Amino acid sequence: MASANKRRRPLTVTQDKTKEPHNKRRSKNQKNVTQPSKTVPSNFFTTSLSDVGFQFGYTGNKIGCESHSFRQKLIKFLMQRDVLSESLQEFFSAMEDTLSDEDMFVAGLFPSELDSNDNFDMSSQNSEILQDSLIKLLLSCDELQGDVLEYLIKKLPLYTENENVKVNLLPTLSGGTEVANIPRLILNHLRWLDFINESSALASKLLEMASVMQSMVACDIISFVPDLLTDECDHSTVAATLCDLLNNGPEKITSAVFDALSNLMLPNSMLKEMQDLAISNLACGSVEDMPVVVKYLLKSCKTVDVGKEVNDDNVHVGDVVCLFLLCIIHNPQHSKQATVLLYSKIRNNQLPFAIVQKSFELCSYLFHSHFKGVCKLAKNMVWSSSQQIRKMGALLYEMFLLHMDNFCKQEAIGYLVEHISSVSNSGTHEADTALDVLCIIASNKPEVLTSYANYIRDALDRMDIMSLKQVRASYAVLSSLAYNECTDAATLGMRDEMHMVLQKQLTHVSDKYHHIGIIGCVSTMVAISRMDQNANFNKSKELSSLMQTMNYVLRNDILGWAIFYDEIYLVTLGNSKICKSLAKKVSTDARVKLEKYFLSDKEESSSSATKCKLDSALRYFLLPEDQHSESDVSIKIVNNNNKLNAKQMSPLLCSLFCAIAALEKTQSSDLGEIDALLCCPLQTYASKYEETDTFQTLSSDQMTSVLDTLFATVNWFRELISVFACESDDDFKSNVLDRLKQACELQATLQRLIPLTPNGYVPPFMGSGKREATVVSWRTVAASSETKKMSKTLDCSTMEPKKLQKEKKAAVAPVAITTSLLRPHLRELNIDVFSLFQYPVQFCKENHVNSTSEGLFILPSHLLYLLNDLKQKVKHRLVLNKLPPGFGHKSGGNSDIGFEKLDQLSMDEVVTKVVKLTTHLQTHLTALAEKLKSKTVSGPEDADSDDSMSSVDSGIFLKEHETIADCFESILEILLHVLTWNCSHQNTSPQSLLHQFLGQLCSKGSDSAAPVDNTAMLSGSFRCFVNFSSILPSSTCGCIVLKLLTSLHGLVTDNKSQQTWMAKKISKAADDFLKVDWNDCAGNPSKVSPALQAFFAAFLKYSEDPLLSIETFIKHALPDILGDNSEPNQEDDESHITYPLLTKANFHILYKGMFEVLGTTAAAIPTPSTAKSNASRVDNVDLLLRWSEAVKVLEMLIHILKSFSSRSTIGPALKHAKSVVESFVRTGIPACEVTFREHQDDVINLLKKIQSSTRQLQHLACHSKVSKDSSLTNHVPALKRSLETFVFRVKALMVLHNCHEAFWLGNLKNRNLQGEEILSQMPTAGSSDDDSDDVTPQQGDKTTEQSYSESY
Repeated sequence: MASANKRRRPLTVTQDKTKEPHNKRRSKNQKNVTQPSKTVPSNFFTTSLSDVGFQFGYTGNKIGCESHSFRQKLIKFLMQRDVLSESLQEFFSAMEDTLSDEDMFVAGLFPSELDSNDNFDMSSQNSEILQDSLIKLLLSCDELQGDVLEYLIKKLPLYTENENVKVNLLPTLSGGTEVANIPRLILNHLRWLDFINESSALASKLLEMASVMQSMVACDIISFVPDLLTDECDHSTVAATLCDLLNNGPEKITSAVFDALSNLMLPNSMLKEMQDLAISNLACGSVEDMPVVVKYLLKSCKTVDVGKEVNDDNVHVGDVVCLFLLCIIHNPQHSKQATVLLYSKIRNNQLPFAIVQKSFELCSYLFHSHFKGVCKLAKNMVWSSSQQIRKMGALLYEMFLLHMDNFCKQEAIGYLVEHISSVSNSGTHEADTALDVLCIIASNKPEVLTSYANYIRDALDRMDIMSLKQVRASYAVLSSLAYNECTDAATLGMRDEMHMVLQKQLTHVSDKYHHIGIIGCVSTMVAISRMDQNANFNKSKELSSLMQTMNYVLRNDILGWAIFYDEIYLVTLGNSKICKSLAKKVSTDARVKLEKYFLSDKEESSSSATKCKLDSALRYFLLPEDQHSESDVSIKIVNNNNKLNAKQMSPLLCSLFCAIAALEKTQSSDLGEIDALLCCPLQTYASKYEETDTFQTLSSDQMTSVLDTLFATVNWFRELISVFACESDDDFKSNVLDRLKQACELQATLQRLIPLTPNGYVPPFMGSGKREATVVSWRTVAASSETKKMSKTLDCSTMEPKKLQKEKKAAVAPVAITTSLLRPHLRELNIDVFSLFQYPVQFCKENHVNSTSEGLFILPSHLLYLLNDLKQKVKHRLVLNKLPPGFGHKSGGNSDIGFEKLDQLSMDEVVTKVVKLTTHLQTHLTALAEKLKSKTVSGPEDADSDDSMSSVDSGIFLKEHETIADCFESILEILLHVLTWNCSHQNTSPQSLLHQFLGQLCSKGSDSAAPVDNTAMLSGSFRCFVNFSSILPSSTCGCIVLKLLTSLHGLVTDNKSQQTWMAKKISKAADDFLKVDWNDCAGNPSKVSPALQAFFAAFLKYSEDPLLSIETFIKHALPDILGDNSEPNQEDDESHITYPLLTKANFHILYKGMFEVLGTTAAAIPTPSTAKSNASRVDNVDLLLRWSEAVKVLEMLIHILKSFSSRSTIGPALKHAKSVVESFVRTGIPACEVTFREHQDDVINLLKKIQSSTRQLQHLACHSKVSKDSSLTNHVPALKRSLETFVFRVKALMVLHNCHEAFWLGNLKNRNLQGEEILSQMPTAGSSDDDSDDVTPQQGDKTTEQSYSESY
């Protein structure tokens, strides 16, 4: 016991800061012991204790024996009196008088010293100098404990104002003066008692005292109370008292109260009240109390109910802290559920970045104690495939670097470096996220990363395996660290090292390292331009030095200069800004190069001799033909006097123009000095070489030259469109639309001519992306995929040699070059180009009548050209699944190629720009729908029926109809991507963007004001797409419209009637789509299956009664299919077919869907109630009816297998029928049990119906075993176990209601799906199978597989 006192002394006594040296302390204390200033009073209390060997002292007490011996002597001494009660009364009265002296009372709370002068063996191993205190000795006696406790509790309020008292310690306790907290000393005496009489009463008294004590002592009392309770009945009383104390007691006791509540055993009713109290504290309590409150909720809830409650509250700092702490606790179940909740809140934009930032700013100390867990959480977020979650992980890393201490910063840097190293393992998203974090910190707070500059530099050294985007980010970080306001030796050394590395890369023989060096130089220039001019740093000199290096290294490298100016242009698009001096110098140099290489006058353009001996001409005038002579300047696409060809020069032309235009906008926001380039004609090859017959007569080199020139021309036009599309002048608008028309025509020409090249064609470098990405021949790659597909269908062993050779030639035939294959080799259009959507579409018939109508317009082909590009951009930024590598690239190519400009914009900017286009897209969608609805270009039959229309006009109209259908599909797909996009942003509210998007959809392209109410906007948008469902041109459009409708349905959360109305409309639209004979599905099975699956899934999911819908569908669809198969030549009945796309070959798709819905519906039927109320009886009858419907559908689906017995239908039946039977055993049989007495006939009928299905399932299992198909037999054992359980449960039902004689259990013979008996596969009667445990004996000569069957 003495050792325990020694251990707990540091918990109760606080060392005084003004203690004297040890040697002086000891001599002074010895003097106090030998010459006390006060005398101990003489009374029954002191005399009794002295007689048993206790010596009082104001600075400490002594004891003549060990504690346990002293207690025995004291009780023996008190019991020697005649009347023990009188003796104890006198003893306590004297004790109060003695301990009324504060010094005596305080001394009685400290350990006693063993008196070495007594005859006591100090060499004993069990003896120690320090023994129990006087109060502890008295409390250890059963007869004395009650009165002593009452005395101590009365003492507590005396120390409310001044808890700490200075006391003199014995030499054994190191002597000197210390400050002791008296209430805490008293509680420590109570805490370590072996037993306490009347603990419940003591707990009540202590809690009463806690209401008047200061916060620290009150927390100690509250934490101690649960240890006193022995009876569970007292727990509820204490919990109620704690709640009152929390509301009316001292401040800052929340943590102690909930810590105490977590140690109490409460009934469910009171437990719910305590949980509600905890939830209220989460919403309004202090952040410091959040960990304890969350811990209590987790301990008191079987599941994380706190997550639901937090999800219902408005998000604030406390919620954020709670969620993060929930995700890193050690309980795996709670941690997983909390992580799911956190991810859900992130995806649903319920966790704003600003709140997370504020949480770290105010409560970083809380995260510091759980840093490893929070850092692991951030690491997992960065690994996520969800863009929103990765952004949250990046934000956490930013907060670590900004608000945590150096140790945490170092750990965070280590994790970021680990993420960056994943780039070698195709972890592009992970590496990109980590680099974005470093870029943000390096640009805003470079001093945070300065200490770790060398470590970061080494991590970013592997740029050879990075994408161009990652290289730009890496150099942005390094240049920001090298060029900032720091002037220490490390920073200066890093600058010198960067210059050396850049020179080495720029002079490298590899194009890849050359490109990386150019990016590094541009990033360094930008970093230098951001710095301020001072005495220690000459910005102009540094920039001039870099430019001189670039001019020397790239003096004859045309493609290198193209890359340089492209990088300059990308910098102007991003967040980095170029200073005016650098912008002016780069712009001037670019103008000189543009005039030198590409601008020519009339005299230079008159020459017609070219290197390839092809005629050249001035083409693509925008002026009227009679004004062509007024064009003084032209653009040289074909350079007559230079050895460089179009493949080398065209990237530089576009790059120079982009850089000049971007730098002009940054300086003056005016393009007046370069606007003449929009109308300049082009010096290129004559148009005759673009004719198919003439092109095929050219040599291979000449074909390449022509194609290179076409690529250069179309890329030049695309750059003109990008730069001048936003100009407001009418002349500019007209010229841009003319250039758009020419670009569309040239791209169509490329698609026509490229397959005609005999040896394949390598397109020119487009100016962005890696150079080595263009070394693969187009035709070779295009044909290789077709060859692989064709080779799978060629059987060389059975085919004649001539026929085989013919098939192989067909396998490598030229394939069509689509727009998606051309995209990686075309210059990227700016996102501002889509402002051209503001112009109306003029359709073929209108244009055919009057092609010179007033006003600006675009044709459907031009609209499709822009829509395809916008669709690719939207997919790239708003859809997680990346596009496949571009044509001509390696299979593992970078999917960011062709989107460099777009990637410079933030997600907020991209989404905002796309949402602003919604009005124009809606206008075009309405116009296209009207055109499709008018049946003007419905098909070749209508075209041929018009005698006045030539075959050429008919072809034009049919081609335009296909274009209109493609435009309609592209707009729907773009709207779907915008609607389903949901991401967490720092600056823009997704709710506001969604509100704006829905409002523009509701306006239907008109100028009328959109509704403000969210419900009205959702309903209006929904009606808009429902109206389009009747004129859709393809099944793909039908799938997209269904996705749009279901997405809008998912946005409705608090309006049940609106949800029901939308669900009915979706189910009706899906049913209508199933009944349409889609033209694009004719002869194309690859489109039928996805369309059927999507339509049927939506039809059942949103149906008001899925089981009834399945029943109705089977009744209508099955006769159509069987009728087609039985009478295939009756063409007159085709118009009566309800579902024209449905055949026996694809019926298994819908069959699987029906069984899945049946299993889900059956599992959702609840368990019946055992209550005897009328409402319960009605509910149970309703459950019986629902099971009757489910069993009816099960019987129909099983019966279908007699007509469709392929493995594609048997497999789903085996798999999902098991779940239906299990659901019936779990909830259906209990429903039969509670309703059997009142509805006996209905129950028997239900059991008979399901009996027929179970018998068919037994036959199905036998059929699967005979077929020896492992994909089917794997489901058989589990199905048989379910069927056996069902049989025994039915038998138990009969026995329960005294109807066991109505139940008969027998054997089933092996039968096939048609009911015909099949012989057993067992060779002998003694062999065993899955049914060897059956108890029914075998009879007869034929050995039958034993399976349970039942009859009633």
